[in-house]
Amino acid sequence: MSLPPTRRVLEVALVVLVAVGWVVAYLGARNDLESATPAGRTFLLELFSTTDRIEIGLVLGLIATLALTGLRRWPMPSLVVVTVAVAVAQLRFPMVTRQTAVPELAVATAAFWAATRSARPLLSVLPVAAAGLVVGSLPGYDINPRLDALSGVASGTLTAIGETLLAVLAASLAVAGGMVVRRLDLQSAEAEERSALLDARNAELSAARQEVAERAVEGERIRIARELHDVVAHHVTTMTVHAGAARQLAAGTSEPVTDALQQIENSGRDAVSELHRLLGFLRGGESAPDRAPTPSLRQVDQLVDNAPGGLKIELAIDGDPEPLPTTVDLSAYRIIQEALTNTRKHAAATRAVVRISYQPDAIDLLITDNGRVNDRSGNGTGGLGLVGMRERVALHDGNLEVGPTADGWTVAAHLRYRGAPRVGDDQ
Repeated sequence: MSLPPTRRVLEVALVVLVAVGWVVAYLGARNDLESATPAGRTFLLELFSTTDRIEIGLVLGLIATLALTGLRRWPMPSLVVVTVAVAVAQLRFPMVTRQTAVPELAVATAAFWAATRSARPLLSVLPVAAAGLVVGSLPGYDINPRLDALSGVASGTLTAIGETLLAVLAASLAVAGGMVVRRLDLQSAEAEERSALLDARNAELSAARQEVAERAVEGERIRIARELHDVVAHHVTTMTVHAGAARQLAAGTSEPVTDALQQIENSGRDAVSELHRLLGFLRGGESAPDRAPTPSLRQVDQLVDNAPGGLKIELAIDGDPEPLPTTVDLSAYRIIQEALTNTRKHAAATRAVVRISYQPDAIDLLITDNGRVNDRSGNGTGGLGLVGMRERVALHDGNLEVGPTADGWTVAAHLRYRGAPRVGDDQ
């Protein structure tokens, strides 16, 4: 479990504070001994039942401070080391430990951190309680009897047992606080884990959606290719037949001409054969569909007339309808078909308008309805919907705009063409 930066800074600050506190306590004890008279020095050493080797007390304090840094990896062992080091210092060098509250701060900090990191935080109070009871029960710990004997005045201060109980109570409060922090950390870690799982799930769903979209585009392109096969094969066949007829008419007139026409005828037959082979590959083993006339805008009236009951479709044509390139004518019909199918299935519309605008080198389509917006899935015939519209528009270097309006929904398509074979040119 990683810690927030502020928590890490706080931990480092506490360790530094404890280390500085031990040094200050040692310097204070050293100053008391050095500034006292010989009699006063003897009085202090007898009072605290210690020697003048108080440096050992500083060493014990620094050992306890060093053990604080291991609480993150070894909470309970580090707590035991801190408690034992402080207990020995309290017992053998009280002249140092009683200078400041650093020993109590070190033990409370260790108990708090151990409770935040241990799997059994309640056990964190046991080392503190055990050390406190052992040290407090030893006769050498309580200075009050010696102070009374040396001064001849009753001190009236807390007894050793009272000080021990206060230390255990402080440690218990620290453990309780650590348990609360541990619980909050666990909840935060669980929330982060759930968030990570949700992010991973969203990434998987996004990848799945992307894969579905790519497959839809691929499927629609194959569908368009199948339709264009019929268109191209028809034109190539017509070209081949015309070349054959011209070759028959030119027979005996000019050998280079008849040879050229023969080559055109042969190339046309080869092209038709390759187109049929390509179509078989695109079908992927599917049975050939029923042959039906290639859809055209000349059949848009039937598309409008076949509207289900409850949906009124208005057809408007701007400009002079002129023969369109076959592929443009087919794409325009399919776009209108997709848009109206979407209206019927998902919009619950009662009225729709189909407007076809003819221009010299382009055609504009506008399909509007008064249906609902929220239920639009963008799926039309074959479950491809907007994907199919976009692919057909891109085929003719056009653009497509689809979206809600104040009254419903609109589909606007612009298809360009220049110099392509036109419907009726081969009739």
